[in-house]
Parts: sequence; structure tokens; C-alpha cells
Amino acid sequence: MKLTLKYSWLPFSLLLLLLVISVFKDDITPDYRNTPNAAFLSPETLQSSRISTLLTHPLFWLSALIYTILFILLPTLIIKFTFQQKSLTAFTSYVLGCISILLYLAIFANSPLLDQVVVSKVNRYLHSPILVLFLWAAYTLTTSIKHDE
Repeated sequence: MKLTLKYSWLPFSLLLLLLVISVFKDDITPDYRNTPNAAFLSPETLQSSRISTLLTHPLFWLSALIYTILFILLPTLIIKFTFQQKSLTAFTSYVLGCISILLYLAIFANSPLLDQVVVSKVNRYLHSPILVLFLWAAYTLTTSIKHDE
């Protein structure tokens, strides 16, 4: 699918922005195994539930939530401006939104098993450009196959 000259720079600049902000993943995200700022979520140091940390560490949770929202909005905008199709844009935002909800539900479940199996892995993929590049490649292949037929 050929991009118009008017919008061709926008997806690439958003992807570059996404790459730049993904560097801060180990400072902002709520994964205590990989983020030193989230050490208060560790089961060894946590005296109460993780929900209570919303009141004791509100700035951390606010920055983590804004960071996660950026990783929903930027990929959605990249797909929107690249492919200019509402269904692909909606699919991207739904998938990333569901992954984000799953991540935060797993965090607040207070389960060491979920922390090890789900939180660390989902956090790494959600807060990196890997999903965007995968979706971009998948959509490109899908549209090129349709054009070949």
C-alpha cells in the first residue's frame, strides 16, 4: 500500500518516538523484577496489598499509567497513518488495550506466579516497539496478499 507524500513522514517519526520512549521501560513500568523504581511491589517487601500502593505511591502509578497509555496511543496512530483503515486501527487499539488490562490485572492479583509468568513477559512486549513492528509487518503482508489475488 503506497503512502501519500503528505503522511509518509508521520508514521516513521511516531515509530522513532516510540523507540525513544521505550528506553525508559526499566524506569517507569510496574514490573518489580526489572524496574528498580517498582521494588516496593516485591512480595518480600510489600506489607499490604498492591492496591494500597495506589495511595502510597501515586506518582509512580500515574507515570506508569501514562506510559502505558502512550504505548496504546502511539502504535494505534502509527497503524492509522500508515494504512489509513479504520478496522486495522480499531483492532490495534483493542489488542493493545486488552493486553494493558491483562497486565494491570495480573499486577494487582498479588500472585508471585503471575508476576513471574505474565507480568514480566507482557510488560516487555507491551512497552516495546516489537508489537508495532509485528503488526506493521502483518498488515503489510495481508494487504500485499490481497493485492496479488
